[in-house]
Amino acid sequence: MEDYAAEVDLVTCIRCGICIELCPEVFGWSATGFVVVRESEGRPDCLEEAIRNCPADCIRER
Repeated sequence: MEDYAAEVDLVTCIRCGICIELCPEVFGWSATGFVVVRESEGRPDCLEEAIRNCPADCIRER
């Protein structure tokens, strides 16, 4: 499996939750209401879709 590293620019993020809906294996909510990136084995197929559909364009893959 291919490794990945995703990051969310929390300044730009509008907290719409689309990334979480599309790719819950990678994204989730923190206790304070911000999007967090979860650790996962390999690169989930849904990651690209979440990046493409982010209305704030604040998700990057490194």
